[in-house]
Amino acid sequence: MAEPTVPPDRDRLVAGVRDRLRRYIAGDDEAVFGPQALIDVGALLASIDQITDDLPAAWYAGQLLWVRSLSLPEDQDHIALIPALALLAPVWQQKPDDVPKPIAEFLATAGPDTTKPADAWHGPALALADLVRRTRDAATATVVVELVRKAVAATARDDPERGECLANLAVALQTRFELTGAPADLAESIGLGRRALAAFPPGDVRRIAPMATLAVALRRRFGLTGAPADIDEAVDLGRRALAATPADRPEREDWLTNTGVALQYRFGWSGHPEDIAAAVAMQQQAVTQTEHGHPRRGSRLVNLAAALLTRFEATSAMADLELAIEACRAADADDARVRAALGTTLCGALRLRFRYTGRSADLDEAVGQGEWAVAAVPPGHPDRAGVLTDLALARHARFHRQTSPGDLDQAVAELREAIDSTPHGHPDLPGRLSNLCDALLTRAESAGSRTDLDAAVEAGRRAAASDGPAIHRSNLGNALLTRYEMTHDRTALDQAVEAGREAVEACPPGTRHRAACLTNLAVALHTRFSVTGRTTDLGQAIDRNREAAHEATGRIDIRVRAAARWGHWSAEAGDWPAATAGLGQAVHLLQQVAHADLPRGDQEFELGQVGGLGSDAAACALNTGDLTAAVRLLEQGRAIVLSRALGRPGSTPDRWPDDTAMRDLAGEGPIVMINVSRIRSDALLLTRDGILVEPLLGLSPAAVRARTESFLVTVADEDASGGLSALLDWLTTTITGPVLRRLEPFLRRPEPRLWWCPTGLLSLLPVHAAAPADFSQVVPSVTPSLRALAHARRPAGPGPKAEIAVVAAPDRPGQPPLPAAAAEAAMVAGSFPGEVTLLVGESATRTAVLAAIRGHRRIHLACHAVADLDHPSQSALLLAGSPLTAADLGNLQLADADSAFLSACETARTGPVLSDEAVHLASALLVAGYREVVATLWPVPDRPALRLSRAVYDDPASRTGAVSTAAAVHRAVGTLRRRYPLSPFAWASQVHIGR
Repeated sequence: MAEPTVPPDRDRLVAGVRDRLRRYIAGDDEAVFGPQALIDVGALLASIDQITDDLPAAWYAGQLLWVRSLSLPEDQDHIALIPALALLAPVWQQKPDDVPKPIAEFLATAGPDTTKPADAWHGPALALADLVRRTRDAATATVVVELVRKAVAATARDDPERGECLANLAVALQTRFELTGAPADLAESIGLGRRALAAFPPGDVRRIAPMATLAVALRRRFGLTGAPADIDEAVDLGRRALAATPADRPEREDWLTNTGVALQYRFGWSGHPEDIAAAVAMQQQAVTQTEHGHPRRGSRLVNLAAALLTRFEATSAMADLELAIEACRAADADDARVRAALGTTLCGALRLRFRYTGRSADLDEAVGQGEWAVAAVPPGHPDRAGVLTDLALARHARFHRQTSPGDLDQAVAELREAIDSTPHGHPDLPGRLSNLCDALLTRAESAGSRTDLDAAVEAGRRAAASDGPAIHRSNLGNALLTRYEMTHDRTALDQAVEAGREAVEACPPGTRHRAACLTNLAVALHTRFSVTGRTTDLGQAIDRNREAAHEATGRIDIRVRAAARWGHWSAEAGDWPAATAGLGQAVHLLQQVAHADLPRGDQEFELGQVGGLGSDAAACALNTGDLTAAVRLLEQGRAIVLSRALGRPGSTPDRWPDDTAMRDLAGEGPIVMINVSRIRSDALLLTRDGILVEPLLGLSPAAVRARTESFLVTVADEDASGGLSALLDWLTTTITGPVLRRLEPFLRRPEPRLWWCPTGLLSLLPVHAAAPADFSQVVPSVTPSLRALAHARRPAGPGPKAEIAVVAAPDRPGQPPLPAAAAEAAMVAGSFPGEVTLLVGESATRTAVLAAIRGHRRIHLACHAVADLDHPSQSALLLAGSPLTAADLGNLQLADADSAFLSACETARTGPVLSDEAVHLASALLVAGYREVVATLWPVPDRPALRLSRAVYDDPASRTGAVSTAAAVHRAVGTLRRRYPLSPFAWASQVHIGR
């Protein structure tokens, strides 16, 4: 890169300064005191080699600096008054009357040699250097460099101040390097730093500042070249500067900050934990020793946040990430540069937190912070490329969550702008190219664009050509693999595998990108296996996924996918123990995918991305003959949000349920877990004697999906009873008939109990209502999971409560009226004389209903309900005023609640994406503490709902205990079935859930 130079147009520069003085005399103070006046004087002085060679220029520059000095305090004489004296002294010697009277009187007394020639350049250089720190203007930085060069040239080699001049030139060159990225400036700065140190004897306190400056320059060169000797020397010099600086010196905090950054850089290369620990400690010390209100406190907090983020990315310690975000939020941002650094650091921290936690609100705030940072940095500013990159990464991440094309298009545009403004050879250019490769690849895959694909490959190749992080080569491998998938170019496939291998080789175990590099290579190898049948590729793909699944520093979503592929591809190879191990590891990691401190909606989203793993794990375990493991994996791989809310039983929850727990749960009747997998489909039958397996040969994921899609259409049309009858026949033939016949020895008593535990999409279907006629005496209940059933059977809580609250909200805006709701409420209330709280119409508010729930053992609700299939925790009961959501109900803690009857539409219905999670209004009541819930899978006509409720409450047994409640519901459904034999809409929807 050609070095910027000061224009040699001396006459124009003189005229500019002369014009400023005239404007000042005319009353324009800004003409002399504004920052541009200082820049113009600096440019003029930088064009002069010897003051005595151009006295007119010296006079104009000296006059302007003299005027500026009149408004400055004495401690700033060195930047205006002293340079003015140095410039006007030669003029005074020839024309004493041409200089201001105070200057003439001072020179007459002190003599013209009271200043040094170098002062004429040095003072304005220091003033302009301060301006550059605020404006980040590269042209002004060049003026500073030229001014300090003149000062050095004017200083004799034996002058005691020559070392300080050399040190200042080293700083000026470093500053210009920050703004332009020119390596020559950095190299010269390092050479000057060494000369400055040599100019002072050992032990001289003046060595400290040049030592610290050289340390920063060496750290920056390490960022360019990766030379270990540079970063080691940078750390050593920084520590020596710290050791030589008294504790009460204000610059000590700067040395702490800079040495902390050097240690952070060295940690990125060495991975030594002690380096990042020391870096964080130094940044914390720098912040602690900086008073609130100090102009550099904000930047030091941002540096602390950066160190904490680096440690977090290495250790995944969430405490560091939270502390980093806290440090950013505590930082002041009055200065534009600090504002940009703060915004972009917080943007990156929030994006990282989203990556590890899935909290969607973090992405929105990350984008907002990134936009704020970009707004603080004008176009053309050298810092703009970095903040644009961080904003683009946040937009790209948000596209993956929200699939908004606008986010992706903006991310691509911002990355391209960042790259266009990044100089060739800049250390950040490869990373920005790799990010562009990733964004273009996403757009190519979503839109099928060959143009984007080719651009992604090109950007990836440019990034991988550097000696940067291994993930750059891995991203190139992904782009080449996509090229193969879109073009079937075998060369691209082989190149993808080779790029993946190079990435893995460059990424040692324990480094943060290794899991991603391993999984990307595994996918490329498996793709090639599918083309060539080369079993060595399949074996290597499985091994790479196994490694990635156990790579503790990897992102949890990457590790889960790796474990799932390890299991699925091992199943493909017929290795069932390995398949069980891989999918078992995926199930084990699921708890971390949607951990407990995530908002409920984000937990649901994350789990919706990884459904079905428990079913496949159970199927593989069955192929090994381990029935207990099959039940346990199926239980642990689903209903995770529900199980977490209920609490995990036992001292070793990963081993629950064991054989004893299963037999205890089945003591009151068999439990049927229906597992559907592309590997095999079975009913796992938990009985008092142990586990039985009933293969369901006619059941497959495709069949269940087709029946579910048809069912969802059918329940939207109450006149389509034939479709619902056909579904019940299919369920009877395929599932419940074979299961009930197998369990017949366990069902030989009056009204025997049986619990269905359907999984996946089957949980949307009325499995409980499908049974051969010769098993009509079996009393069916449903449980979302074994854990839910165990929780429903927990010992009764303390304290008496009122018996029952009855709620009827028959008329809600936007909903059809429920004329029978009030009559139903009156009927239920009549069944419990003297023990009822009745809330009807406008009295059935959210607040009143919550109070009634807390104050009664039982609740009956006759109202409208809506099932939110995309966000099931937002499914709600429609009451007077505000609705009551599933999330609201699940947050209740009711120790002595007993029974809930939801005479409302689709209260046991969830969405297809989260079907394995069983999140709906009925399960929310189980979480709240109810031991049993009567609910519905789809909307039920008003009159049949009333008849069902009357039949249940007219049954004398319905008030004597849980077994009788389930039996009463079963008998009531039987009555409706006989009344409406051709209309299963009226009776197949109602389901008893719980004990």
